[in-house]
Amino acid sequence: MGTLCTCYTKVVMRKTSELRYAGHTTEQTRALERLKGLLQLQRDPGIATQEPWKRKALAKAVYSLFMDCVGLGLEQEAKELLRAGSPTEAAKET
Repeated sequence: MGTLCTCYTKVVMRKTSELRYAGHTTEQTRALERLKGLLQLQRDPGIATQEPWKRKALAKAVYSLFMDCVGLGLEQEAKELLRAGSPTEAAKET
């Protein structure tokens, strides 16, 4: 699991101040950026080759963070992030 943790840490360890969303608190911004980072990690082709339990753990982390976003009043923003990298959205762009 070291590789998965290392990748996640690199994705999350960015300056939150640079990523501030208009009208959101720091906590809300961090939650959205963490969700965005996990989704990027989940969509990484290298993750698809990982052991099934690692992919499952990542999926649970994404779900948990999505629910945190909902609790912070960010349901629409979180859904947009989920849709942004979905296969159907990618097909619409081409």
